[in-house]
Amino acid sequence: MTDHKGFLTNKPFILKSIVLLFSIGIGIMLMSLILYLGGLIFFPGTDLLSPEVDVEKQLKNIDSTIFLQICSQVFLMLVPAIIFGYFMRNNGFRYLKVDKLPGWKSLIIAFLIVFLGGIVTQTLVEVNRMIDIPDTLLGIDLSGLEERFDYYQELNEELMDGFFSIKDPMGILAVFVMIAIVPAISEEFLFRGVIQQLLIEGRHIVFTGIIVTAVTFGLIHFQFYNFFGLVFMGVVLGYLFYYSGNLWLPIIAHFLNNGLQVILVYLYEFNMIEVDIDEVEHIPYWISAIAFIGLIYFLKVLKKHKAAIERLD
Repeated sequence: MTDHKGFLTNKPFILKSIVLLFSIGIGIMLMSLILYLGGLIFFPGTDLLSPEVDVEKQLKNIDSTIFLQICSQVFLMLVPAIIFGYFMRNNGFRYLKVDKLPGWKSLIIAFLIVFLGGIVTQTLVEVNRMIDIPDTLLGIDLSGLEERFDYYQELNEELMDGFFSIKDPMGILAVFVMIAIVPAISEEFLFRGVIQQLLIEGRHIVFTGIIVTAVTFGLIHFQFYNFFGLVFMGVVLGYLFYYSGNLWLPIIAHFLNNGLQVILVYLYEFNMIEVDIDEVEHIPYWISAIAFIGLIYFLKVLKKHKAAIERLD
C-alpha cells in the first residue's frame, strides 16, 4: 500500500497543535453522542452527559461509571490520536507506528524494562508521599493545598475500592478492560504516538519532548502522591517508544504494568495470595538503584537491537 504524505506533513508546529485540538474536539462530540445513546439504551434514567461527582453515587451506578470511564479514554485520547495520524500521513497507523508488530526479542526487553521500572516507580511513590507542601512558596499561598490533595487521593482510592469490590466474572472483565486494556492503548496513542512525536519533531530535542510528554502524562492522572512515579514511568515508556520506533512496545509495557496490578488486587481479594500491593513494604534504595541501572542497560540494548534491524532492512 502506498503511503503518501498527509495534509500536515511539513506544516508548522503551531498548525499541527491546532489540528490536534480540533481532533480532540471531534472526539468530544462523538463521545457526547455515544454517552447520550448509551444512556438511552443501556442506562435509562441515567444522564451520562452530566456525570456524578459524588463517589457514593458513582458506586451506586457502577456499571454506568465504568462505561463512562471507558468512553472518556477512547474518545478523548484514542480517537483524536487516530484522526490526527491521518492528517499527518495517508496511512495514519504508520505515522503512529503501530503498522508493524514487535519481535519477540523486543517484547522480552520490554518486559524486563517494565519489571525494573516498577521497582523504581514504587520507590519514587514512597519518596513522593514524604513531601510536605509548605503553606507559602515564593509568596504564593499554598495553604490548604495538601488537604485538597489528600481529599482527592481518598476519593480516588474509594472509587478504586468500589471497582475492585465487583466479584462477578463479567464485572471483573469490565474492570480489567477499563484499567488495563483501554488506558494502555488510548494513553499511548495520544501521549507517545502523537504528543511526544510532535514535540520531538517541532523542537528536535528528544529529551525535552519525552520529559514534557511524561510530565503531562503525570498531571492528567490527578494523583499528586503518585506524580513522581507516573512521570518516571512516562519517561520510561517514552524512551521505549523512541528507541524501538514501535508504539506497540509501550502499549504492551503499559498494559503489563496496569494489568499485573489488577490481577494482584483480585488475587488478594479472593484470598489466593496474602500480599496486598497497597501495603507493600519499603524497597531498599540500593535495590531500586540496581533496578535503575538495569533499566538503562536494557534501553540501550533495545536501541542497538533497533539499529541492527534497520541495517538488515
